[in-house]
Amino acid sequence: MALSERLRQVYLALPLSTPAKQRLVNIVYRAAGPAFRGTVHYETWKRARGAVFVAPRPIESPPLAQLESETAFEPVSGQPVVSIIVCAQHGYDEALRCLHRIATHRPSASFEVILIDDACNDPAMARLARVPGLRVERQAAPIGYARCCNRATDLANGEYLHFLSDQILIHDGWLDSLLRVFQTHPDCALVGPKLLLPDGRLQAAGGVVWRDGSAWHLGHGDDPARSDYSYLRETDYCSGAAILVPRAVFKRLGRFTVSNSPATCEDVDLAFKARAAGARVFFQPSSLVCQVQNGDASRTSVGGWLRGTTVRKGNAVSAPATRSVTPHAQSTSSTIFGGGIKDASGRTSEFFVSPRRAPAMAARILISSLVHGRPVPGVQV
Repeated sequence: MALSERLRQVYLALPLSTPAKQRLVNIVYRAAGPAFRGTVHYETWKRARGAVFVAPRPIESPPLAQLESETAFEPVSGQPVVSIIVCAQHGYDEALRCLHRIATHRPSASFEVILIDDACNDPAMARLARVPGLRVERQAAPIGYARCCNRATDLANGEYLHFLSDQILIHDGWLDSLLRVFQTHPDCALVGPKLLLPDGRLQAAGGVVWRDGSAWHLGHGDDPARSDYSYLRETDYCSGAAILVPRAVFKRLGRFTVSNSPATCEDVDLAFKARAAGARVFFQPSSLVCQVQNGDASRTSVGGWLRGTTVRKGNAVSAPATRSVTPHAQSTSSTIFGGGIKDASGRTSEFFVSPRRAPAMAARILISSLVHGRPVPGVQV
């Protein structure tokens, strides 16, 4: 068994939280880095730690009064080219900052802006109804990002749908760059931009889905100006926090797949459905957006590619054309859930480790597997 596959099994079996696992990875790589030379994960970790950035471009936030005075949209005559759908889940300040960036960095294509309020617990959200040209749809109770986007689709008039999280801050020219991909590649079903972290580092240059169904944001923490992330190319998926898709295609693919699972992967699933229909998914590096905060650390940390959640739980997965992903309609693989290993029948074998003993246990598992070359019980790759 290859070293990288063995390490993946070990990582999945560790009885630790994602931040604790990442700290352990940092310790192991610093202490014995040369032993992992050539593996994708180690080389990405090393590159991210050693990256030197010429000019990080964090986006500064103007005062609230300035945001409110400058946020306005012109009414659209006729059908707009793009319907920008902003899903607001984090309150008034975040939603206003997202809208302000759109209003002050207008694309050349005609557009409308629809904000869907996912029952944010913020009384100030009512003030967004006063923003000129903004269409606001409020939910009585939280329904989640995927359902919000699906519901807003019925309100949209644009030829294209541009889904944005309210934590996205766009850069100038972002939307026109995305639209150009559909002009040059008629078989494109959806496209995503280059995602940046608030400090200017790269968050994602597209996404990778591995054979075991785990997902990885490509290039996380690296220099976004590297040539590796600076050319138009196909990708396994793009983050649903900022994607552009033709409205007719989105409806034909069945929209976002909704799930009550805490580990939702509607963006991955949509990309898989697009490829299954014979279309292509692209990453557009000339389109830049910044994500102020990401609540799913497991998918964006350097160690996120080893996360123990399958792409979809309990449903069949359509394999991308470039990778071999085993369908999980009746999954027999085990998935790590916090302090236990849950099998396909739903039974959980729980184990509890005190904080003081956890690092020692993790180190013993790691060393034993590497030395003896044995797969970790309960984990199928």
